[in-house]
Amino acid sequence: MDYCRRRDFLFCDLCGTMLSLDSTKHARCPLCKAKKSVKELAGQETCYTISGEDMRKALNMEPFVKVAGIITGEVKVQRLQVNQPCEKCGHIPVELVDSRQTRSADEGQTNFYECPACRHRWKENS
Repeated sequence: MDYCRRRDFLFCDLCGTMLSLDSTKHARCPLCKAKKSVKELAGQETCYTISGEDMRKALNMEPFVKVAGIITGEVKVQRLQVNQPCEKCGHIPVELVDSRQTRSADEGQTNFYECPACRHRWKENS
């Protein structure tokens, strides 16, 4: 119970509604008008996680992938084809899997490649 009270400090103890800070002295519940001292709230911290899917649902946005006017959940991601040979088998082109900044900011990015023929993977610092 103590954990719950520490975590839910921004909500009314009576009805569970989120408190609003109407003054510098107290927070008030807009539903039942109960008050909580700002001293009880001082120094408290809360955090939460929200996914991109949650945001799209809340904003009534369409999914990012739309194929021929039909929204599907099963979509194959197409990788960028790079016109360079595979290190192992020499097949051209290879697929760019990912690009990341793995070193310091003043140095180039690291590119990760995969050969579609032999599935060999390697990285290259640019």
